[in-house]
Amino acid sequence: MSNFKEQVWTKAEYKLRAEERTRCRSLCWQYNRIDPADMNARNKMIKQIIPKMGAGNKINQPFMCDYGTNIVMGDDNFFNNNVTILDVAEVKIGNNCQFAPNVIMASVYHPVNPEERKAGKYLAKKIVIEDNVWVCANAVIGAGVTIGSNSVVAAGAVVTKDVPAGVLVAGCPAVVKKKLK
Repeated sequence: MSNFKEQVWTKAEYKLRAEERTRCRSLCWQYNRIDPADMNARNKMIKQIIPKMGAGNKINQPFMCDYGTNIVMGDDNFFNNNVTILDVAEVKIGNNCQFAPNVIMASVYHPVNPEERKAGKYLAKKIVIEDNVWVCANAVIGAGVTIGSNSVVAAGAVVTKDVPAGVLVAGCPAVVKKKLK
């Protein structure tokens, strides 16, 4: 996995950010209820949810994220229905990426140790999706992962390790199936 620094939160620290999460969830709820034909209202609302977003992005409803402020997005990306981004750590998306229905990007995770989970410890690592990546339906991108430019993540893949540029990955866990031209 990428050498991203692991963020560790206690239950108390996580609770301190509850207001931010509630604000974002409320904005997502409002966004998901806007008439899909009202592009002006949708564009205005999504900019409130994801303020660090470039131009020409199209995000279909429903869409959900934890904070929005931890998402950094380039230009001309497409999100199909029901994309979820758990952006406890930064989720950085390049330019010209496509995300099919039901894609999940989860920068947050919990300890394997049951006592640490019981104590309310939360962990998070940055996710990076480089330029011109296509993530197919029902794929899951885990914490700390970088997906290289021009790569494709097959439908249903669970990505737990970095993906090099210009490859197709598939499976659970995802592995490189072939290099792309």
